[in-house]
Amino acid sequence: MAAVLSLKLLLVTAFLGLLTLAVAQAAARIGGTWSGLLAPFPVLGSALALFSHRHSGAAYIRLLLRGLARGRFSLVAFLTTAGRLLPRLRLAEAFGAATLACLPVQRATMRRPERSGANSAHPS
Repeated sequence: MAAVLSLKLLLVTAFLGLLTLAVAQAAARIGGTWSGLLAPFPVLGSALALFSHRHSGAAYIRLLLRGLARGRFSLVAFLTTAGRLLPRLRLAEAFGAATLACLPVQRATMRRPERSGANSAHPS
């Protein structure tokens, strides 16, 4: 059983490594903006989904991916604010302002009600 888990972990790690390399290779063709936008989503989402599926099941993955999709709105607010302020402010100031900018966006997305039955899928 341990050998099977080790093999699965190796395969998942190899897949995520190849996905990271594919995004890095595409950066030259699609530019820094698009590669920067694409990099965190498939790699982070895939890693979380693959490992969480093993431990929590398919119903939890639905909640996880929905949460990731909702969180992207605040990520966009953070990255946009940081990108505009970094050339003009010190790092801590720009990131502090970006954090403050993303908080109301995150709060607004969290207030949107879930569809019926979505909360019941979370494992205890």
